[in-house]
Amino acid sequence: HLTEVALAGRDLAAVAAGLGRVTGNPVLIEGEGSGLRAAYPNEQVVQRLVRGRVVEPGRHAAAAQEPAPPPGTDAPFEHDWVQVDDQVILRVSVPILAGGERFGRIMLWALERPFRRLDYVAVERALTIAAFEIVKQRAVAEVERRYRNVLLDQILSGAEVPALGLGDEPPLLSSTLAGGEMVVAAVGGPAPSQRVYERVVRSLKPERYGDRLVVGEKAGCVVLIGDAALFREPAPWLDDLCRDLEPLDVRIGIGRPVRDLAGLRLSYQQALQALDVGRFRGGGCSVVRFDELGVLRLLHLIRDRGEVNQFLAETVGPLQAYDEEHGTDLVGTLQAYFAEHGNARRAAQRLYVHYNTVLYRLQRITDITGLSLDDADARLNLQVGIKLLRLVKEERGTA
Repeated sequence: HLTEVALAGRDLAAVAAGLGRVTGNPVLIEGEGSGLRAAYPNEQVVQRLVRGRVVEPGRHAAAAQEPAPPPGTDAPFEHDWVQVDDQVILRVSVPILAGGERFGRIMLWALERPFRRLDYVAVERALTIAAFEIVKQRAVAEVERRYRNVLLDQILSGAEVPALGLGDEPPLLSSTLAGGEMVVAAVGGPAPSQRVYERVVRSLKPERYGDRLVVGEKAGCVVLIGDAALFREPAPWLDDLCRDLEPLDVRIGIGRPVRDLAGLRLSYQQALQALDVGRFRGGGCSVVRFDELGVLRLLHLIRDRGEVNQFLAETVGPLQAYDEEHGTDLVGTLQAYFAEHGNARRAAQRLYVHYNTVLYRLQRITDITGLSLDDADARLNLQVGIKLLRLVKEERGTA
């Protein structure tokens, strides 16, 4: 059956199905860093097995048994035991190698019957077919990625876009970008964009998002363009993506929805602005929406650091200096006061201090800054100063 699959030039799903039928057991074939994946008999069964807990030898009677070594094979088979619910199952894993490079792996679980000599022979044959198919699909995906990036660069730069399409095929991006509202998201951080791109592609499931998201690269960032409804909160897939990207220390900036291709450039610029502000939010992946930046949208435009320092010196800078010298927390008190909409009693509850303590601190803030909290303009300056101080401090912390 596997020979027929190879001769027919079938895809990874056919290879997984053929191997599964020969061995009578579940199969998973994964491409390394490519998002390519095929499961047999179905994704639900395989996912349940993937989540199985590895059992240490000697901790269970089944795991104490040595699996039969592959007879006369050069393939680096690995064996271990996993516990799934109340079953302990042998798992066989082998890397897909070609030209000294690792392209993925094949995994099987002895769920239905034990492995036989013929099963190892079948896996070896499947390795060759899978390696060829992954290399082929990688090459096609790379051509499509480069072409997509050229188009995205033109669209997001506001350049005139030529006719989209390759030969007689449907226009690239058209199914995703046709009709309705669209959003641009930018993913960036210290990691190389190619590495981030591979992780994003691997995280996003093509069967769920393939016709609703376009993923590409521009100016050192990974760009996602998709249906605006997909980005509206709650968006569990964004939370999942963040978890997958956590080791790369990246941020996700999201622009406003737009209705046509021409508007994508503005949404992209907004996504970059949100991404830029997001890097001040400390470690770990976070999602920053342009619409939620508030006054930070204006602070982002300030490029003159001398002007920033001068504004801080006229507002909250003296409070920070006083706190550092006397071990007080007037800046924190002011933050709590604003967070409670100017209600000193609730600010005291938030800070776990007496009401009179907050009143005293507020008076000290007025004395030190010369700004009265009864004056609307003074309050606005102090609030902006608090936000700007936080950005500056976090920027120094991430520098």
